[in-house]
Order: sequence, then structure tokens, then C-alpha cells
Amino acid sequence: MRARSRDDRDNQFGILVRQLRTAAGLTQTQLASRIGTTVFTVCRWECRRNYPGGRWMPAIARALKVKASRLGWLPRPAGPRIAIVRATGPETLGTRFRRVRFAAGLTMDGLGVRLGLGADTIRRLGRARRDETDVGWLISVARRLGCRPVDLIPGTRFEPRFGKSAAAGGTAGTVESFGLLLRRERRRRGMSARDIARRARLTEETLTHLESGLTRWPKLSTLLKIARGLGCPVSVLLPPR
Repeated sequence: MRARSRDDRDNQFGILVRQLRTAAGLTQTQLASRIGTTVFTVCRWECRRNYPGGRWMPAIARALKVKASRLGWLPRPAGPRIAIVRATGPETLGTRFRRVRFAAGLTMDGLGVRLGLGADTIRRLGRARRDETDVGWLISVARRLGCRPVDLIPGTRFEPRFGKSAAAGGTAGTVESFGLLLRRERRRRGMSARDIARRARLTEETLTHLESGLTRWPKLSTLLKIARGLGCPVSVLLPPR
């Protein structure tokens, strides 16, 4: 018996996805939205120009309300896993974005659709530096992804919790200002702005501007210094959602 070639597999998968999508009464746009990818990607699957990787199969199966085995995919059998260390040193903003994207089951295209950003901007996220990144922007990204802001902060414990996301460019309710969160934690610990500035190696003027709202959100590097100065987790200085 002749073994199935890759072309045979791709052809059968594309035909099957189209049949199941039609039977479920879904358009390509609706299916792409449920999976977290683009219409272009779904079209390439159905036109048999591309085949999705194994990590996409569970999401496709859930969207079509069928078992993954129906799509010709079986999960990898349980067994010992080998951890591969690809890089050393502190976690970067780019690697944290990739971890969150994988946890959300999104491709680069899917992340761009969710955030309302172009492909070039998404690629630049992986090269963003800590001292250039505004915390307010990270919070807006977290709201669109449906995760907590602290999930996007490099070096924090990675426990992503996804909930209802806001539409790109939309809002998801009010967010407590950083100045209010900072003032509350500082007073709770009985510290003055001068104490925190000395411990965080920042100017007292920087903290005063943040507490008064003259500077709405700090840069990521400043946020991490303030958390060290207060001796508190970064999550205390960020809104829960």
C-alpha cells in the first residue's frame, strides 16, 4: 500500500475543514476569529496551500466542535519531556510576549488582529527594550489579550490567566491610576517619597510627578525600580485587569 504523501494529507485536510466549516454554518472570517488567526490563513488551509502545525489542531477542533482525531491529528503520547535551554540571562520583553502569545494559542498574525497592529509593529515587540516601554501601553495590550498586566512584565512569575478581552482600540472599564496605586502602597508601608527614591535610585521629583498624575504611567524600567524600592511585588502597582 502506498504511503500517503504530504500533498495527499494537505489536500484531504483542506477539503475536510471546508466541509466541517460549512456544516457548522461558519464563514471563513468567523472560523478565523474563533481560532485566533487570520482569514488569509484559513483560506490557505482550505485551498490546500498550507497545513497547520500540531499546536493549532486542538483550537481548530474546538472551533468546529469535533474531536481533534477527526482532523487526522493525535496528541503526542505522555512521557518524560526534555527541557531545552535556548538562551541564558534575564528574560526580555520580547520573550515574555512570545510566552503569552503561545499560552493564548495565537500566531503572529492572530496577535496582530487581536491588538489591531500591523505585522511590522508585532515584530518590533520582540526587540522592545525595557527602558523604552510605557507601562500604560502594556496595560492596554493586556486588556486586549484578556490577560493581567503583570503577565507581560519580564522577570515576574509566569502564571497567565486569560479572561474576557477588550476589542482593539476599545475599552474595558476604568483603570486605577498608577499614582493612586503608588501612593496607597507607600502609605501602607509608612514610607516617604524620599525614602523610596533613595532605595530605588530615582529622583524624588520622578515619584512626585507619578503620584500627582503629571506623569501618568512610568517606563517599565522605572516601574521595576519603584517595586524594588518599596520591597513589594510588581503586581501591587498594576491594576488586576
